[in-house]
Amino acid sequence: MEQSSGGFRYVSVEAIRRAARRRLPKPIRDSVEGAAGRETTLRWNAEALEAVRLLPRAFAEVSARDPAVEVFGRRLALPLVAGPCALAALLHPEGELALARAAAAAGLPFCVSLMSSYALEEIAAVAAGSAAGPPWFELFSCTPEAFTERLLQRAEAAGCEVLVLAAGLSRSGIRYRDLANGFSTANPTAWGQGRSLARLLAFAVRPRWLLGLPRAWPHLTLGNLAEVAPGRGAESVRRRFAFLEEEVMTGRTTWDDVARLRRRWRGRLLVKGILTEGDAARAAELGVDGLLLSNYGGRQLDGTEAAPLALPRIAEALGGRVALFVDGGVRQGSDIVKCLALGATACVVGRPWLWALAADGERGLRNLFAVYARELDNALALLGVPAAGAVGRAQVRLEA
Repeated sequence: MEQSSGGFRYVSVEAIRRAARRRLPKPIRDSVEGAAGRETTLRWNAEALEAVRLLPRAFAEVSARDPAVEVFGRRLALPLVAGPCALAALLHPEGELALARAAAAAGLPFCVSLMSSYALEEIAAVAAGSAAGPPWFELFSCTPEAFTERLLQRAEAAGCEVLVLAAGLSRSGIRYRDLANGFSTANPTAWGQGRSLARLLAFAVRPRWLLGLPRAWPHLTLGNLAEVAPGRGAESVRRRFAFLEEEVMTGRTTWDDVARLRRRWRGRLLVKGILTEGDAARAAELGVDGLLLSNYGGRQLDGTEAAPLALPRIAEALGGRVALFVDGGVRQGSDIVKCLALGATACVVGRPWLWALAADGERGLRNLFAVYARELDNALALLGVPAAGAVGRAQVRLEA
């Protein structure tokens, strides 16, 4: 049978990644694609899913297939969530606003990072009316308490139904690509100061990206931290990033803080960064609604286990008490199937949506979600399972 591209400009996540590479300056490209240390964990994330073997069922009735799942009372078109990523306007001037529109059109949820380019309120307004619900919101810590309380009030006012508390962000990982490129998101308005000609040329040779920079520039300011240092000048931006590093990412958040947050937040609460059965059980005991198993794409501590490998152990230990989400290396529809079979409620993707945004803005994002939908439908048909919600452990085998 002849294969059709379905009218997509890009036929796969890999094609989208290659397009993004052609459009982005090397320092930004490396920052998105790179990871901490020797990037061992980055490699393990991909290898973990490659080690999962699919076991198709013969002669199953799959003439009609349903890729949708129900998550927290919402019917999602696919078991897929666009995860929180910082400063998306670096990739395209519309940043998270483009994501909000594309996700709403696809019937998928997305999570806003504390370090988003646009403020939560702006993003939520664009996403209003989505069948997948309002955006989720990610907190880096529970401190300082007064600042956290204001963020919670803003999330409530924006209609957020899901709050994601990140563990393991007491500081940023050491990323050698960024260091070598002289690139840092810690003060985006000062990239040109003290940089070598070669580093500046890395930006100059990407004219399409440069043309969008004047539109993006006003939004590279950590919109969610505007109250910390009002204004859009370089000093205000510096103070916001300093506040993030010196007051928020300090390692002061404890399980007691998680318990207090659970009592305070009336919506759904997820904890991100869990990889052990003990931490998963502790979070479940505190009443969280879900866990996002994640090593942050290998960008924090190199050598950390790949989340898909931790998934079956944690799923067995918790016995369905909470929803389980997983990220890291989900690059095609069959990867989603594998994660569902290992116990995931849905998958979370980060780099793929950044690549799609860089490649073609909102159109690139719509293209990305269409690729995942087509590949998931194909995988369900060939696996012999008519619905994403029916995928189970019988459909996979783990290589030793």
